[in-house]
Amino acid sequence: MGLDADWIGAIAGVLAAVPILTGAAVAAYRWIRRRSRPSPAAVAAPRSVDGPYDAFISHALADTALADRLIADLRDQHGLRVFNPHRDIQPGQVRVIRRGEGLLSSANGAVLFSAAAASDESVLDDYAALIENAQQREVVRWFVPVRVDDTPLPPLAGIREPVDLRREADYAQQVARLAQTLRPAGPPASAA
Repeated sequence: MGLDADWIGAIAGVLAAVPILTGAAVAAYRWIRRRSRPSPAAVAAPRSVDGPYDAFISHALADTALADRLIADLRDQHGLRVFNPHRDIQPGQVRVIRRGEGLLSSANGAVLFSAAAASDESVLDDYAALIENAQQREVVRWFVPVRVDDTPLPPLAGIREPVDLRREADYAQQVARLAQTLRPAGPPASAA
């Protein structure tokens, strides 16, 4: 059972066209990528650890009361500039774009980990971005997990020393620890 001449010609034609098709696909991909990139003038938020915010604090909507208290304490008592992704987005702004700008213009990041946060897609996205950037030190200098209930921390957060807000008696001390880490000068030398 052999291949007839028509099949051999068809296979040879396809194989001969592969480099041309591959080249055309690469050229089309590059053209699409160039067209989809924003111009430098269109990028509003700089990718800098020296942005306008000292910290980006991510939290689930269910944890808003605690997050508002924490952010107010960091701002009022410790003088930090904190981006709150649930409060610092104005009417008319595109939520996901403004959230990304806040993250990219913050020197540090923290996530309030709770049962609600474990199932909140925006918190999980923030967590992933903060972890990646903290590891690469491209955008954020430090990522700090903040425990607000007994929900286990995810693996990459669990290897970092958390701030623990589970006990009201320790709240002020823990907020001071968090503020020290989020300060523009950075955390103490012993922090990792």
